[in-house]
Amino acid sequence: MGEAQQTTGDTSAPDGFATWQAYWTAQGMPWRTEPEIATERQRYLDARRAVPPDIAQGRYPFRDEHGSIRLTRADVEWLLATHESGGVRGPVTWSDTSQWLREGLDLRGADLRGVDLRGDYPAGLPLTRLRAGLTTTEWRAATPEQREAAAIRLEGATLVEAHLELARLRDARCAGADLGRVRLEGARAQGIRLHGTDLRRAVLEGADLSEARLDGGRLDPDYVAALRRVQPTFPASLPAADLRSAFFDAHSTLRQAALGDARHGWVRVADVRWNGVNLATQAWDQVALVGDERTARRSRDAHGKHKGRQTRQGEFADAARANRQLAAACRQQGLRPLEARFAYRAEVLERRAARYQGRWLRWLGGLLLDATSGYGYRPLRSVLTYLLVVGAFALTYSLLGRVGGPLLDPLVAVVFSVTSFHGRGFAPGGNVTLDSTVAVLAAVEGILGLLIEITFIATFTQRFFAR
Repeated sequence: MGEAQQTTGDTSAPDGFATWQAYWTAQGMPWRTEPEIATERQRYLDARRAVPPDIAQGRYPFRDEHGSIRLTRADVEWLLATHESGGVRGPVTWSDTSQWLREGLDLRGADLRGVDLRGDYPAGLPLTRLRAGLTTTEWRAATPEQREAAAIRLEGATLVEAHLELARLRDARCAGADLGRVRLEGARAQGIRLHGTDLRRAVLEGADLSEARLDGGRLDPDYVAALRRVQPTFPASLPAADLRSAFFDAHSTLRQAALGDARHGWVRVADVRWNGVNLATQAWDQVALVGDERTARRSRDAHGKHKGRQTRQGEFADAARANRQLAAACRQQGLRPLEARFAYRAEVLERRAARYQGRWLRWLGGLLLDATSGYGYRPLRSVLTYLLVVGAFALTYSLLGRVGGPLLDPLVAVVFSVTSFHGRGFAPGGNVTLDSTVAVLAAVEGILGLLIEITFIATFTQRFFAR
């Protein structure tokens, strides 16, 4: 791949300004932070920009027969500042609706791996309408090699606060990138590679992430070796993407997006604003544990150190909230089986959080509810609990008859246990007094039965009617 040339001229700030950023802000470009690139580099980039794209040959302004051309942040800033389309000079401005039909900067095939393109709110890099991948029509007619050639390389890059509204990012390589708070409204990002990508608080309203790869995994050694030439610390394996606090809406698309796997984990989703995004088009039934729960269950942090009690309590609370929010979103869309599964996981995780908070009664009560009814989401447990209690007391009554109590045959013992469980009849015969062992056990079974019945009624009422 092409290497970046020396890009900057004089790096000292212009007279009267402490930094280049201050100078650019005074020029109305607060998103610029780097010194102006050298004149020779400007001529080179200007010549490359004039190269006509050729999909069949895999040739674009910043990709030639030798591969992707390496760009720096200073290069991108200069290209944006001098970009012209629709009779306007400069980057496409998202806040100006009259510019939404302008063509954005064409960076198809460019190499921006590991480049720091971050910005400070609200002056994120203005990459609105960026061309960084093929259109749907072009993609369908292209070969896999041609699709690969057009994809922008952003592995390990930092684009915090970047404006990528309406960008074309099909098949973009963003593994390990930091896209925190990035603006992707209306972006076309089908098939985008987001392994290990930080998308916290990203705005994804109207974005098309169909077939996006949000899963993690171990990367190909040759691929990692190539990345480490520009970013020596790039990891050999990556977790699933982090979507915490991201914003979706009903116009967002996650159709057939890969959300993770059992080996490398699933996406983290605490505090995601789902806002009606269609959840039925993803394989949520294959998501055993959302990434938030997987993280909470690990006793050590990313550095191998044991987590403290407070840290573990917070992580379990976050994981519980993530599952409950997913359950609420599934309920709104009529996905009842998924709702039940995520709601059950939320209850289990809240119990674990209570344990680390030292709320032992809450923890014990939750443990009993889970064991006896699965919080209302495991009806078979209720049946098994009933049969176990009735059977255990029936066996006890039968055994007592052999050591001095009233002799009960198996059927009578079972009937007596059932009636005692429901609080009816504490004596199986007239010769049994209320202070006898059998009568006392029957009273105990009646109390236990009452508590279990109350638990069952409360649990199932909460599940089916408290919506």
